[in-house]
Amino acid sequence: MAIGCAENYSALIVRQVGDGTGQGTTPVAVGEISEITSLEYGRILSGTSVARIEFTRCPTNCGFMSIPVKPWAYELWIYRDGLLAWCGPITIKHEKRESESFELIAWDITGWNSRRRIGNNYTITNNPTSIAINLAQTFFDGTISRPDPGFLSYVQFLGFATSTITVEYDEFQYSVGQKWAELVLAGFSYTTMGRYTLVWGETAPNINDPFVIDSQEIIGEMELIEDGTDFATRVVGMGEGIWSSLGPGPGDIVYYGGVDWPTVRYSGVTSQAQLDSIVLGLYQEKRDMSPTLVIPTGSSLAANTDIQPTGYNITYATQIALPELVCGLRYDIQVASEQFCQPGRYPMRLDEVKVTWTPETQEKIAVGFGTLGFPEE
Repeated sequence: MAIGCAENYSALIVRQVGDGTGQGTTPVAVGEISEITSLEYGRILSGTSVARIEFTRCPTNCGFMSIPVKPWAYELWIYRDGLLAWCGPITIKHEKRESESFELIAWDITGWNSRRRIGNNYTITNNPTSIAINLAQTFFDGTISRPDPGFLSYVQFLGFATSTITVEYDEFQYSVGQKWAELVLAGFSYTTMGRYTLVWGETAPNINDPFVIDSQEIIGEMELIEDGTDFATRVVGMGEGIWSSLGPGPGDIVYYGGVDWPTVRYSGVTSQAQLDSIVLGLYQEKRDMSPTLVIPTGSSLAANTDIQPTGYNITYATQIALPELVCGLRYDIQVASEQFCQPGRYPMRLDEVKVTWTPETQEKIAVGFGTLGFPEE
């Protein structure tokens, strides 16, 4: 499964369960797409990814496409060297006369959430990850009115958020997908891998055991930005009748004239110890500003990209494989001194993966990273 090295892509059109066209109780493949001219698919952090596939119309594909293949009644399953890489409901079917081709657009398996209404008043107290899964379990319960399109059996838990919240939803006003989006703001995270939906809480599962990628193996622009607009050497906080201030201590660097952060007022804070703690955190955040590594979305990984898992005091290099590109996990980018004057190791979060393939150009892997914090010198 090494990236950039796929020998073959294939795709199936799969009929979903239901009674519209005589489906049974399990999905059934109605045909394999041949003569693929291009395809793209991907993964995204806490959202629904989109796949596109274009293929010739005749002679081999006309038969099952004239069934007709209807959006939401059928799914697109994409296979990479015989292994399922992506699947989800078809949302758009596009036929072109001049090029004699079809284009199918599909959403990944989490797209079903956006079309499943919350069918009764719903109240629950739990952590955001558990609430999200309970929502799916409640409204994909397998009954005729709320069938499960092969979603619940493929949910994998990577960890939970620890905080507890209470939610109350009125019946028929929201979809499961809308509430998943709200729960993301409370610490819930998810992504897909093939037919699997991976879910976890507030902290990335591998936060202490990141993958390391050398910057030389990223194709595209990279920037180091040290933004001083939020820098400060003194911070003052005001509570209810109390105040707290922190500035440079003996031996600290003091810039000419000093750089003060505008006074922050914290209504309701009456404890001096609590206010001192808040101001200390803000002072450290504003004083210890370091360069940020920026990798624009769409930068590509070279086909020979190596990763170096560093856990358990083991360091080894191996060519990165597609299953190891999991959105939401931590990937440290090792910036080389020959590329920048400020080398270091920058913690990043993988936000998006996009795979494109054509018979001529073969496979390319585009990635989008988000910064996680200060670099490790």
